Amino acid sequence: MQLRYGKLVVSAIVALAVAGAYAQWTITIERNEGVVLDPSVGFLGTTPRLATYAAPLPQVYVFPVLASPLPIAAGDALPFPFGQAVVQYTVSGGPAPITGVFVTTNGFVFGRASVSWSKTVVDIPTNRPILTYTAVFNGAGLGGSNGPIFNAQFLNFSTPSSNFRVTDTITVFTLEAPSANDVAFAFQIGQEFVPEPASMLALGVGLAGLVGLRRRKK
Repeated sequence: MQLRYGKLVVSAIVALAVAGAYAQWTITIERNEGVVLDPSVGFLGTTPRLATYAAPLPQVYVFPVLASPLPIAAGDALPFPFGQAVVQYTVSGGPAPITGVFVTTNGFVFGRASVSWSKTVVDIPTNRPILTYTAVFNGAGLGGSNGPIFNAQFLNFSTPSSNFRVTDTITVFTLEAPSANDVAFAFQIGQEFVPEPASMLALGVGLAGLVGLRRRKK
């Protein structure tokens, strides 16, 4: 009996891995645009670089500093005192509702400069916000601390959702540019959306049961 139970657990784990491998969420980019301010000519349009992965988990990465044709960055050797990226996309489908998102923020700030990022997630069927979040990283000249930015955290949705819209706004700002004393870079914003564990486990166990039934028939 114990041996059979052990085999079932192993089968469940394998089936869960298979379920994850074949799980497909659909990521649809609706908006991907940015601007930088050059005081001599005004606002200039640029496009943030994006990377998306729909399996085994829906993931979206935004790279403001790699925007084309101009990086969304402020200060240092660049003439831009301000830059902003706005990315909007939907996530739908998949085998289980999403309960939240694991976010990593990478950048650099120095002096009288700041990097800020805000996220809004709206459940599409109800049109209700299920997550609103803002983070601000200031340099020492604005009451923060100078140096690299690395922040990793999990943000919970107020209600799990299988169909939602995400809006990310990343802003860089310096009081002076170009200036080696005022620097604001947003290298990467990484987002990995996490499905409801119970639903994924149920799917895995269900597949494991089918595997066991097939073996018994053989």
